[in-house]
Amino acid sequence: MAGMPRTVTYPELVEAVAGRRSARPAGPPLLVAIDGCGGAGKTTLASALARDLRERALAVEVVGVDDFSHAGVETWDHEAFRLEVVGPALAARPFEYRVWRWDAAEPVGVRRVGACDVLVVEGVSSSATAARVPWDVTVWVEASELVRWRRLSARDGDDLAGVWSDSWWPSEQRYVEADDPRVRVTYVIDAEGLDLR
Repeated sequence: MAGMPRTVTYPELVEAVAGRRSARPAGPPLLVAIDGCGGAGKTTLASALARDLRERALAVEVVGVDDFSHAGVETWDHEAFRLEVVGPALAARPFEYRVWRWDAAEPVGVRRVGACDVLVVEGVSSSATAARVPWDVTVWVEASELVRWRRLSARDGDDLAGVWSDSWWPSEQRYVEADDPRVRVTYVIDAEGLDLR
């Protein structure tokens, strides 16, 4: 992408995504990636964006890349995501994909997703260049390490603290250093004081 990303407020983000969708003819959904580190607020932002776009009579589906994270894969399974989600979405078809858990060797279920106007995909490294997805909009959700640690602690408790400190946090830092997502995305949004209820 040419130039630097634009820092936006939440209302500006909703307007931008809705505007891009309305400027396109019917067909494949607008593909939106909500990226950021753990605890930044990606899931909350994706849910709010879907809600507010639905209020504009748009059909919106949300998929989390955590559904593609499983044993033997450092981040998430890019190839399965392209095959099971991106391919059918670009063909403007409903689709289904296998749902994994980060510690599972086998899928734990299947999720069916209907045809939509906007497909929002959220998760750490969702916009990664290695995933090779033709995103229409990419968003980096910004939050300080202190805020993120507080949110992770409140959300996951002590159960996953060791996994976060030993594996996930370092993996995220490697991704940010190698891929520099904050610089190459379409928009940056500061989620520290954001209330999206």
